[in-house]
Amino acid sequence: LLSRRQRQMCIRDSIEGDQLYETIYQNLENIKGIGRMRSACDGTIWFTQRYKGINHFNPTNKNNVQTYFCENNSSIVSTNLCCNGQGTAFFGTQQHGLYTFNTKAQQVICLTPNFTHPIYTIYPNNDEEIYIGTDGFGLKCYNTRTQKISSISLEYPFLNPAKLKIHAIFRDKNGSLWLGIYQKGVLMVPRQEQKLSLIHISEPTRP
Repeated sequence: LLSRRQRQMCIRDSIEGDQLYETIYQNLENIKGIGRMRSACDGTIWFTQRYKGINHFNPTNKNNVQTYFCENNSSIVSTNLCCNGQGTAFFGTQQHGLYTFNTKAQQVICLTPNFTHPIYTIYPNNDEEIYIGTDGFGLKCYNTRTQKISSISLEYPFLNPAKLKIHAIFRDKNGSLWLGIYQKGVLMVPRQEQKLSLIHISEPTRP
C-alpha cells in the first residue's frame, strides 16, 4: 500500500505498476490496522487486518468484500501473506503455522498444524515452494507438493543460521536471494551457488 488520501488508495504491483482504487469502506475508520496487502494474478486483492481477519476483494466490485479467519478462529491472527504464480494465497501466523485459502471450501485452512515457530514473513520462491522467514529460527521452506517444511542451510562463519530473525525475503531478476535480518543487516545469496552460501553481509545501521 503506497498511500491513502480521501477515499482512494494506491497499490503498487510489481507487474501491473501503480494502480488507484477507491477504498472498499465508506468509513475510513474501518481500515485501521491493515498489515500486509498483496494482489493475486487474477487481479483480486488480499489484505490482513489485525484482529479483524483476512479480507479479499475485487477492485471492480468494491462493495463485495469477503472476510475470513484462519480455521474460522478469530483469535488466530495472520501477520503476513503472499500469493504465488498460480494465484494461491498463503498466510503466516505468530504461533499457529502456515495457512492457505481453499477455494473449494471457501475457508482459510492450516497447512502446518505442528509448526509453532513465529512466522515474520513469507515469500513465493516458485509455484511449489513458499519461503518462510521465522523470528529467531532461521529460513524455512514449505513445499506445496510434498506438504512438508524443511530448513534452508545458510553458510556464514559469524552467524548462527538456525537462530536468525528473517524479516524480509526477496529474489531479484538475476535469481539472487536477499534476506533482511533483524539487527544483522542485509544478506545476499547468489543463485549460482548450489548450496545457499552467504557472500555478503552489510553492517547494521544504528541511529
